[in-house]
Amino acid sequence: MRTNQCEKAVKKIESDVLPTNSVINSYAKLKYIEVIENCNQIMPGLKKTLAPNVISVLEEVKEIRPYYTRIWIFLGKYTNILIENKEAFKIKNVDELKKQANAYFEKAYQLSPEHEEILLGQIQTDFILEEYQIANEKIKKCLILNPESSYCWWLKVLSDLYLNEVEQAAKDIKIATEKQFNFHSEKNISQFSAACEKIENPKCFAELTDIYYTVMVNNHSDPKYHFRLIYISARGEKEEMLKEEIKSVLKNWPELESELNDTFELAYQHPNKINNKAISQYINNYKRWLEIETALNNLSGSELQLTRRVLDPEFTYLNETNKQIKLINK
Repeated sequence: MRTNQCEKAVKKIESDVLPTNSVINSYAKLKYIEVIENCNQIMPGLKKTLAPNVISVLEEVKEIRPYYTRIWIFLGKYTNILIENKEAFKIKNVDELKKQANAYFEKAYQLSPEHEEILLGQIQTDFILEEYQIANEKIKKCLILNPESSYCWWLKVLSDLYLNEVEQAAKDIKIATEKQFNFHSEKNISQFSAACEKIENPKCFAELTDIYYTVMVNNHSDPKYHFRLIYISARGEKEEMLKEEIKSVLKNWPELESELNDTFELAYQHPNKINNKAISQYINNYKRWLEIETALNNLSGSELQLTRRVLDPEFTYLNETNKQIKLINK
């Protein structure tokens, strides 16, 4: 579906189907949920916007079809959306919503105890409420139920990170990768990054650096990915990666030096071992190195040989000095 088709479909169902309540209409109302689920992919935020409407519809349908598992799963999932966006919906009693979400998932479990999506919904509730140890225990159940589930392994990685068990997370990252989990999507990178920001552990950012490097390589012509990698590698104390990315930005986008400085200023706001003076020296040395390289590239013949004899000592000095500079205090 396209955006305009989604808008028309949602409005059509809301005007023609939702006002009535019958067994036949209950199927059409479930179609309403299906349309929203599908359209949310091309209209991000649609599920959030319509969550109160969806819950109201599902509350009606569950009275007509109380033994249909997916109704209870959807009720739990959309209640989670309300919890996650409690400020936007001006919700005061989050504990009550949590009880409702758990009750919906429990009802779904009673109907279909082997349904993995039920457990995933409960885990999502725990993540939203920052109950990571409880989530971790449920994730173990998820892996017992389906040890090949790459998504369950991804949740295990996230719970490890939030519990500040980064070494365990690193082991689980390898397993999730073997299970073909895509760590490089924007959504998953964002979730990984949020966990690192929460615990402020350099080892977490170091793991993220290795993952995000692949994202940057696939988008190497866009400077924003390089700036993001600089920030992550600075927080992760990845010295060599940091040096390479500084050089990449200065060489390819010299006009964005102010943004490079802004990126470091953002990193300085957090606990770190970044050496501010060393980074300034490294940047200035490399800028001068580029000036010399550009000058030599524009010359030829005897003029090049003469200029090289003059500038080569400084060129070599700058290169060797930058190799020795330590951007991260150990």
